[in-house]
Amino acid sequence: MHSPQPRSYAFPQAAVARLSPYRAWPGDLPIPPSVQTAALAQAEEHLYGYLGQEVPAGWQALTIVGRLGMGKTHVARRLADALHRAEQRDQLRLVTVDSPDPGFHRSRVSSQLDRFDLYERIKDYYAGVVADTLVSAPGAEELVDGLRSGSLDPEKVVDHFGLVESTLHDTLHRLLGSVTELSRFSTALTLALIPRHEEDVWRWLTGGPPSAELAARGVTRLGEDTTTAFDVLGVLAHLYGRAGFRFVLIMDEFDKLLGGADHEREQRTLQATERLVNIMIESGGLFVFCASPQAQEIMPPSLLQRSRTVRLDPFSGEDLVTYIVQALGRQAALFPRDVADHVIELTGGVPRQAIELCAAVWSASARERPVTVPDVHEAIRRRQAGTSVESVTEAVRETLRAAGWRFVTGERGADFWLPLGHSGIAVLIEENLIQPDDLRAHRDRATELRNAELITVVRGFLSEALRDEVAAVAGRQPLAYGTPGFRDSLRELVQQAQVRLEAVAREGELGRIRRRLDELSRMHSYTQGFLEQMRSEAERASDLTGQRLAALDSAEPGSSGARPGVTKRLPDEVRRLFDAAIIAVARLADPGDPFEAAFEGAGGGPVQPPSLGRATMELVGAVELYGRLLESFATAVADWMESVRAAGGQPGFREHELLRLTCRTYSTLAERLPLLHLEAQARQAPFMPRLSPAEETMRRARRNEAVEALDDLGQRVRTAAEQIVLGAGGPA
Repeated sequence: MHSPQPRSYAFPQAAVARLSPYRAWPGDLPIPPSVQTAALAQAEEHLYGYLGQEVPAGWQALTIVGRLGMGKTHVARRLADALHRAEQRDQLRLVTVDSPDPGFHRSRVSSQLDRFDLYERIKDYYAGVVADTLVSAPGAEELVDGLRSGSLDPEKVVDHFGLVESTLHDTLHRLLGSVTELSRFSTALTLALIPRHEEDVWRWLTGGPPSAELAARGVTRLGEDTTTAFDVLGVLAHLYGRAGFRFVLIMDEFDKLLGGADHEREQRTLQATERLVNIMIESGGLFVFCASPQAQEIMPPSLLQRSRTVRLDPFSGEDLVTYIVQALGRQAALFPRDVADHVIELTGGVPRQAIELCAAVWSASARERPVTVPDVHEAIRRRQAGTSVESVTEAVRETLRAAGWRFVTGERGADFWLPLGHSGIAVLIEENLIQPDDLRAHRDRATELRNAELITVVRGFLSEALRDEVAAVAGRQPLAYGTPGFRDSLRELVQQAQVRLEAVAREGELGRIRRRLDELSRMHSYTQGFLEQMRSEAERASDLTGQRLAALDSAEPGSSGARPGVTKRLPDEVRRLFDAAIIAVARLADPGDPFEAAFEGAGGGPVQPPSLGRATMELVGAVELYGRLLESFATAVADWMESVRAAGGQPGFREHELLRLTCRTYSTLAERLPLLHLEAQARQAPFMPRLSPAEETMRRARRNEAVEALDDLGQRVRTAAEQIVLGAGGPA
């Protein structure tokens, strides 16, 4: 941990780190604060373990996973700092890349390489080829040692002893060709040994056209795609590794290389990534890349098995206080713990948001008294002043117009009203949603539009503590203005609302009333509909998929929630994951205790009714639905594993894709059942009996058990299932 910083540093107004091009932090400037979180410690442990290996070949890659603003770049920067300070830095070659485009090797990589250093590594590689040729010659021990230590020039040895240079070059060409499927790399790098071609090869490798002589040898210009960029890096890693150097690549924002809607490009990128990881591992290099949870979710199991994953968690109040102490030094007492806790509550612990909000609060403070919670709210309002109502309104208006929707403004209390049949879609623009009063005002507006589909747009600040409750008002997540892809997200929300309204109109009045009054029933119907949609899509992929989903569709859910017995068809490693989740969910809501308490002493007076308010009943209903979801998920995974075994135990791309879709479907549906939020709401509901310290400890233990069992369950089940199948069927 860095020492407290002088007042002049304070907080950064924009808590955004940059990785590339890497520069060591100037010694005359205060070092930015850094909190030693568990994730950062794990990443540094992996790096130091790699540096501590005498022969680093076989060391796993490192994947830093976290959503936007969680500090992935900061961790990557700390690792680069550690490499800069390492004792072995003379034998290290570090390349850092952030915001990569498909042809990033032409500018990002070439600018960090030294042309003459690369030429020396090619000579080192060639020296190894010459040494291997002489190793069996009598009396050549000193020559072999001199070549491998770098003290002898291989070209001079070849000339002096009259060795056949063309044969040696052919051997070098063949060895380099084993690194990459493209012969142009081995041809060009072999030609680099000839002095007159050395500059031409460098120009070609950094994106220029091949010279006439290189072109005559079959060397074509390098493309501007990710596969080519990774091939270049693979060749470099192999060259430096063979010469005894550690080649380290740190890449931020890996997601930008994926194809988005272009599935073929996505698959090519993932295949090139896996090939590069394998080369780095075999060459004693290290590949560190930062990715979002969504990007990691689509990675093939074979790539995940070759990489250690470090997941970034939100800041706790204690983490933020640690940051504040470093940032403010002796003035840290002016930023009390209760204010830091409130900042965490508002931002959900996302480090970037929390730090930037602290900066806004501190920059406006008089610094003569401690800042307060109202100061935080005032800072939010000042930040909002930079975004005018007109700019948000115009962005919404342009989005609706571009999509061709008919709308009016200011009707029925909505900022934008899109009429559709006897109802419509209402877009409500809120200034801030920070405090319970803001939420109540939002609910009052929504009450006037009870038969409409609602979309909430927040112009200013949206408290993460209120996000779920705001989502419950409209039936969908609110949309904050200024977030990346705001217009596309708004367009998608309107399309979803239009589909729902049209469906309600077809169902008739009775169906609409039922959907509005029985929210839990609606959630269950959505779950079944989503699974049906998944079945229809998978049927088109293969007949095997159709059989599995037909069995899933015909299975009857349990009458009293999910039961551990439904997982008996699963292997032990997978069954343990499901059993833990099913038991933890069931323990979250147990109405037995209040009923037993109600009948205690019934003979001596009137029965006291149990505290079963709406919040408690919603929790019990959500537990029931969550149990059924786990039951259906377990059945689907068991069907998948049995179908793979029946087909010979060698899952192909379609089978991997089916399991990914199944696990992703569970994760999507699980997010729509706010189990933990309902549990907290039920505990805080009016008239709930006060828990004793022992009872409160037990409640927290049950909640922690549920958090641990359900955290990333879809990905953990997918990994365990694929590892079992691959282990049973041999190498994939």
